[in-house]
Amino acid sequence: MRIDDKRTNSPTRKPVLQLVRSTPNANSPQREVRRGPAPRDNFSGSGERAERPSSRVQSILGGLRESERSSSSTGSGEGLIDDIKDGFESAKERAKDFFRDLFSSHRRRDERLAEDREENPTVAVIDIFDTDDTKDEPTHGEQVEAILMEHSGLTDQDIQRYRAGGGGNIEELVNATPEQFGEIFDKYIEDRTTGLLDGSSDAIEDILSDKDTDIRTINQSLGAPESRIANDIARRMDEDPAFRERFLDYAGLDAEASEKEVLQALVDEVSHSRRGNETIQESKERYDRLVEEAYDRGITTIDSAGNYGAFARRLEALGVETDDEFHTDVLNTPLVLSVGATNTRGTEALEDDSVARFSSPNAGADIAANGTAVSSTVDGKTRTGDGTSFSAPQVAAVAAVLAREYPELTAAQIQEILISTAVNPAGLDSDIVGAGVVQQQAALDLAEQRAA
Repeated sequence: MRIDDKRTNSPTRKPVLQLVRSTPNANSPQREVRRGPAPRDNFSGSGERAERPSSRVQSILGGLRESERSSSSTGSGEGLIDDIKDGFESAKERAKDFFRDLFSSHRRRDERLAEDREENPTVAVIDIFDTDDTKDEPTHGEQVEAILMEHSGLTDQDIQRYRAGGGGNIEELVNATPEQFGEIFDKYIEDRTTGLLDGSSDAIEDILSDKDTDIRTINQSLGAPESRIANDIARRMDEDPAFRERFLDYAGLDAEASEKEVLQALVDEVSHSRRGNETIQESKERYDRLVEEAYDRGITTIDSAGNYGAFARRLEALGVETDDEFHTDVLNTPLVLSVGATNTRGTEALEDDSVARFSSPNAGADIAANGTAVSSTVDGKTRTGDGTSFSAPQVAAVAAVLAREYPELTAAQIQEILISTAVNPAGLDSDIVGAGVVQQQAALDLAEQRAA
């Protein structure tokens, strides 16, 4: 059996596994939820190892010792007093810096959580959990979490919620003056992209800061591909002629420009702005590095491929040229498992499945799950929804079950099992569904065979 490490695309021979299948004890009591964040003092908010408190204290005391040595050499009583004063002032400033950094690190880490820290979570969901009190609707993250639990048998205590990053105010762009338009256009794209990247990076950083973390699966059902940003701007131009006119002026087009010319300019401007932005590149490099570290520590990261199929068809019909990067989510790296969506047409048979029309093409999907009329039950109310946001947690559920039942599996092995057992009997477009539809039982059976 051979495993394909997605970093190199070079097959390596699978190591011999001596796995013991773990069986949950149905009689074991539920874990008590820890209220309040667990302390992890040895890591800073940036993910770098912070200076240990003891070493900071030693540094403070070192200032006093240096003053003592200096005073002893002078032999002057008056100089001794001055030096001691200076030493205490230096120590006081260092102490203030120490406690300020310590509390700031804890505050930044706590802000990443969307709930109290769970005792021993095995899955992380990075999503939108902030509620809108004016609407009697569950949050996007609550629906994603409910789907994951339904397909895995996990409880909410097994799942740690993290706040997804956000940013970019399209109203500022819509209302920008011609003089401001270029600057605000670039800033909008930067904020939309770095907000998402930095939010995910902060969450993954928090997970990795615990060297004994039990988290083995991360689900990300939000994204910001260039196609999404361009689609949002295009929709506002369709609705607002004045905004469209300001974009035409910015892009150097006249009022009689065709729809193809306008959308080609939009695609080009979005891609040029994002790919040439150094701040975005720095955020992306940080995210990629953290995903790789998580992968090496056995954590499987899942990402939704995107819901911009309709926009892609619009561009294609007009002859607007795009490349694969345009549709690929910024969170989708070679080590992330990207999930497309199918339509089951309301049957259990796979042979009559079709591609979900909203699912983005050429977005780098590795695998798929049903994304049409997916049900989720939150607070006793069941709702249905469409989107790769809801197909991704179905794949994350299978990855989480594999990690739970066979904890010695690496992230590479889990991904390979998921992909190799996926099926596509309907011959669906691999650019949208990847290897095919995820199969939980087949994945478990294959893992069991290899553990024997």
